[in-house]
Amino acid sequence: EDLTNHIKLLLQDSKFCSDLAELNYKDEFVSFIKIVNLNISAEEQELLEKHLVDIQSKQTEIEKKEKENAKELYALTKPDKDVLKDIFGKLSMGFELTDNIVYRVGKNVFALNSGKRAIKDRFKLITDHYDYDISYRRKFSISNPVSSTSYAI
Repeated sequence: EDLTNHIKLLLQDSKFCSDLAELNYKDEFVSFIKIVNLNISAEEQELLEKHLVDIQSKQTEIEKKEKENAKELYALTKPDKDVLKDIFGKLSMGFELTDNIVYRVGKNVFALNSGKRAIKDRFKLITDHYDYDISYRRKFSISNPVSSTSYAI
């Protein structure tokens, strides 16, 4: 017990431990990684952001359905997965996005990985702020290709 108390006091007095406890890991990660800014028009940005919203929404719906209905998983998620496949197809045809590249469009930071087996795992949204809500923009559709610079991480 004395050793436990001694260790607790040592950790409480440690500047390293207190700094580590206050560290905002997500913001640190976003500032650490190389992010490619997409040079696209405002209209193209809205189109791309719409698809980011759709992807994030469908991923959330799939995860919710998986948790609630494990036995009926395939039948319940197939329509959502088909929609995701369609969106990924539109992204690959309409935008020059490369796998495993971190992109920024507006306040959205995201990466794609078409090599993932599970369709719902092929898109990862990272934002600059914990409280940023991508879902408020649900009114656009994809069309124009984008010119982008790639940087592999």
